[in-house]
Amino acid sequence: MGIFDSFTDRFKGGEFSCHPKMLVKNFRAAIKEELGIDVSVYIKNSNSKAKDDVTLASTKPDDFKGMGEDVKMKLSEKVGDVEKKFKEKMGVKIQILDKDGKLADNDLTLGELRRS
Repeated sequence: MGIFDSFTDRFKGGEFSCHPKMLVKNFRAAIKEELGIDVSVYIKNSNSKAKDDVTLASTKPDDFKGMGEDVKMKLSEKVGDVEKKFKEKMGVKIQILDKDGKLADNDLTLGELRRS
């Protein structure tokens, strides 16, 4: 990643915020529109994808402690950090995908992923 790209990712729009009551389909559409990336949402801690018509909050595991917080992400954040943030703040398991629909490299920033 070039220095200019890194600088741009930190200071231009490229920010997305979501809340636990969002429907999965709305979350996926909004993150695609705002950040240009695809994401999968899973039920509880499984590898089963959540249906589009359920809320993000309904996918969290029963033993999740907390109310579930809004999550913000920026283009300058790494894929792995964003996935971890969702798990910690909202209790939701997500996987960010590359353009081929495969799991994105955890060490890429969202901006690098979008440009790849």
